[in-house]
Amino acid sequence: MAALKSETGEYEGEIGSITFAGRDAALYQVSCEATIGEASVSYQVRENLALPGAVTVIVARSPASSAPSPASSAPSAPKPRPVLASARGHTFDVPTNYPAAFSLWRQQTASLPLEGRPWVRSLRGTAAEVRSVRVDGSEYLYGWVCEPHNCGGNEVALLLTRDQGRVVGLVRLTNENRETNDFQVGSPTAPEARCLRFFLEDRSDATRCF
Repeated sequence: MAALKSETGEYEGEIGSITFAGRDAALYQVSCEATIGEASVSYQVRENLALPGAVTVIVARSPASSAPSPASSAPSAPKPRPVLASARGHTFDVPTNYPAAFSLWRQQTASLPLEGRPWVRSLRGTAAEVRSVRVDGSEYLYGWVCEPHNCGGNEVALLLTRDQGRVVGLVRLTNENRETNDFQVGSPTAPEARCLRFFLEDRSDATRCF
């Protein structure tokens, strides 16, 4: 008890409960938990082999009630605001102009059946200019690209947020039997899905979808 009080003299109050927490026979020590005033202290009591009958107290950690360090009490720095991209270039420029969005596009199209159609994932095809559009009141950038020399029924429409944190799309492909199939990319919401179809099929320079 005296050895513990001496080692933990920085804590005020009387030593209260002491709880045995374990024993390590190889190190000749026991682990304990104690309360000193309002503080909780974990420590080890180790036999002092140089002085038989004496013990050494090793405090394992600071009490939970100790004051926070200056680093932990300092206010956190404000997070930088994302840089919002503006409409520029053509859809085949997305890999260069919007690299974060393009990375998402590559991830989200990896599971599509695109054998022989590398232009879908690379967006390297006949393309329209990227333009700003509004979808259900929210602002997006819209791009369109189609298969070179085979545009009819082989095209992609995509929407990306200006912070490049979200990309959704509609991929339309026509097979050798002239059957057309649509594939959604990025789990678009119902308004996004309706607007992707609208922009893809309207063929206009519309900048707003309901």
